Amino acid sequence: RTGFRASVTPLLFTFDHRHLYALSTLGRDKKAIVRLDLCDGREVEVVFEHQDVDVDALLYSRLRKTITGASFTTSRRGHEFFDDERHALQCRLEGLFPDRQVGVVSASRDERHLIIHVESDRTMGAYYYYRAGTTEAVKLADCGPWLDEARMASMTPVHYLSRDGLAIHGYLTTPAESTPS
Repeated sequence: RTGFRASVTPLLFTFDHRHLYALSTLGRDKKAIVRLDLCDGREVEVVFEHQDVDVDALLYSRLRKTITGASFTTSRRGHEFFDDERHALQCRLEGLFPDRQVGVVSASRDERHLIIHVESDRTMGAYYYYRAGTTEAVKLADCGPWLDEARMASMTPVHYLSRDGLAIHGYLTTPAESTPS
């Protein structure tokens, strides 16, 4: 049961089908990934929670039947990896696109063929096809081809503490032609 201030969002059945992974705010003020017992609905384990922000997503491999990590957003998308193989893949993808944020959107059943999304603070990004083990990605589509990245202003991450000690994260965007004061 949830009330007005709490939520539970199912994400994935465990690979043995005995439990459910979910994003939950029950008993906490931020979303965390938890494992729930399907018989009685109780929380069995907190898989991952971030001290400052909501957790966004659970990363997993259906092929290897393992939870590989979790993602969250502070000043930019961040990951907590539980699996060396998935961490290495993320490092390879980020190496192909320096100074960009890279996320895996979809994978084939054998996890050798990936669709990835690449973005920055100045572009809506693009989708690419990436074949595991290779050193290049093939662009499939731009998300906002009408926007000229060179004309977009950069966003600067900012954070501060509110009077009650809550960490506030945001972005400061100033016109491209201006000088910050």
